[in-house]
Amino acid sequence: DPREGRLCTLMFICSCYFFAVVYQRVPSQYASVPQQQHQPPPGETSLPFQGSAFMPPGAAGMMNDPMATAALQYGSHLAHSGGQLVQQNINQFVASHKFKYYFAVDTSYVIRKLGILFFPFIHKDWACHYNKAEPVAPRYEINAPDLYIPVMSFVTYTLLVGVMLGTQNRFSPEQLSFTSSSLLAWLLVEVGLVWLSLYVLGVTSDLQWLDIVALLGYKYVSMIVCVGAALLAGTSLYYIVLAYMGITSTYFMIQSLRLSLQHDSDGIGVGSRRRTYLLIFTALLQPLLTLWLTWSLVHYKPPILL
Repeated sequence: DPREGRLCTLMFICSCYFFAVVYQRVPSQYASVPQQQHQPPPGETSLPFQGSAFMPPGAAGMMNDPMATAALQYGSHLAHSGGQLVQQNINQFVASHKFKYYFAVDTSYVIRKLGILFFPFIHKDWACHYNKAEPVAPRYEINAPDLYIPVMSFVTYTLLVGVMLGTQNRFSPEQLSFTSSSLLAWLLVEVGLVWLSLYVLGVTSDLQWLDIVALLGYKYVSMIVCVGAALLAGTSLYYIVLAYMGITSTYFMIQSLRLSLQHDSDGIGVGSRRRTYLLIFTALLQPLLTLWLTWSLVHYKPPILL
């Protein structure tokens, strides 16, 4: 059954994602217990989707599909190569000690943060209880932005797109590269728009540019859920999940930015209205981009052969 195969494949990807969350490496200067690095045995590759230890029952048939297998393997290789490239060149763009603390998370933080992303309405305290002039590991402050979840979600979404393209019989390495490049390009456009809006509107904020990248990157979690719903049950469930995740991402963004953009007191004057406009614009941009980046993938129709 094709639908059962898709379900097994999605469960397989989610299990790999959860495995990465549980066994992620915390930077040494923030970790209290040293993490032992596991090396693959000689002669074996380190692709995260190979091996039967994490293969859910019933997924073998789907994994034998050449298109789906090629999508997973190429996506894993692309993620590994991209990670090495970033690690080698990141010091050219940002100080290492400032960058690494965004990845200083633990399993408890990741689970709680994902819970806030999915159910932000039950989270009450949105204030950051730390001095933003000094870096703090996100695992000590649940409201602090991190880059671990956005990066992992970016990689997971790219792999999920590869599976989706494989089920549509149109996977190619160029398509997967185009997907990742498009995601990065749209993220850069978003960051540029926010920074330009802050400058043009004269809005003061204590947000760093990496904070903005992290907050804007959380929408990849919504994109994973939306595409996964379409992969399992078609466009009907896709629109339901899209509507819910659009509401949650908008609410999360408003609450996350509200205190940072409106921290000074000028009453209800022009400055306050400008900050409100920027807040609403940034929040509504998240569900709109989620729809824009996933719609064409979900609504693909194969050409009719005459």
